[in-house]
Amino acid sequence: MTTGSRTETLPLHRGAGRDVRLLSTSCTACGYVDFPPQSYGCRRCGTHGDELSHAEIAASGTVLMSSEVHSHPDRSLAVPFTVAIVALSAGPVVRVTMRDTTPVRRGDRVAGVIVPAEAAATAEAETDAAAGTPAAAQLRFARIED
Repeated sequence: MTTGSRTETLPLHRGAGRDVRLLSTSCTACGYVDFPPQSYGCRRCGTHGDELSHAEIAASGTVLMSSEVHSHPDRSLAVPFTVAIVALSAGPVVRVTMRDTTPVRRGDRVAGVIVPAEAAATAEAETDAAAGTPAAAQLRFARIED
């Protein structure tokens, strides 16, 4: 992957509303997809350099577990809020903050959604104004209703 420096700052997502894509790293040698993107080498096979490329993956997946946070050391964060471990459809497993406190359970399908910062429960998401996401917006996940 020709990214310049190892400390290069990459945007983590693109899109608006429910049309959100996550920026990841893909290994052309073994097909492994990694999120967040990095240029150090493939976690599966160790390949590095031009064998790694940036890829966009769907910001959707399946909840593996979740927890509602009722107390946080940063008093500026609104509680309660829900965090979940999600297996993304493309493979990576990530920790996400849910958009609201609607309960999610193992097996629920969820998708990324961009919300205004004032509507977000916490301030843990990365944003990228250059990629079309307003600086005051944050990435959250919401349950996909059947």
